Amino acid sequence: MKAGASPVILVLSGQTGSGKTSLARELVLKLNANFASFGSYVRSVATSRGIGFDRVSLQNLGQTLIEEFGPDAFVEEVLTSGQGTSSAITILDGVRSVEIWYAVQKLASRGILVYLDSEEDERIRRLVERDRLDVSSIQLAMQHSMEMSVPALRPHADLVLHNKSIDEMISEIMLLPMLKGI
Repeated sequence: MKAGASPVILVLSGQTGSGKTSLARELVLKLNANFASFGSYVRSVATSRGIGFDRVSLQNLGQTLIEEFGPDAFVEEVLTSGQGTSSAITILDGVRSVEIWYAVQKLASRGILVYLDSEEDERIRRLVERDRLDVSSIQLAMQHSMEMSVPALRPHADLVLHNKSIDEMISEIMLLPMLKGI
């Protein structure tokens, strides 16, 4: 494990609109955990580079950053940019590919992957409501190659959560044997 990396990294993955960030915020509070987000990091780079915040532009930038840094260095950048509490656990929001999951595993003494599995109609409803986006722009973003790679993470998950409330998801996550003693 590299210096500064968390002993335990709890990774949240799932397609756009699956509830990763909402769950991450609640887990950070519940576990008094550090927090890092791929989306937040990519948005901060977009700001510094003068790139728009539409979903497709951010997805393209995310792919570019992985190519520029390489997967391992990209994950380290995201973790370093996160907010810390000196906790033994970090909640990492938004892993989008198996390649990035493998990079996370190299940095953590224990990596836990939780995959949020939601129906497309539900994800679209959430995005329309939350981000005030039109359905056609959401569907365009959902066809992006970065988004299309997300389901490949499902078989790697320690836990798959499907259509549950935040409280139910937290309860199931807290039962994971890898979190015992944290």
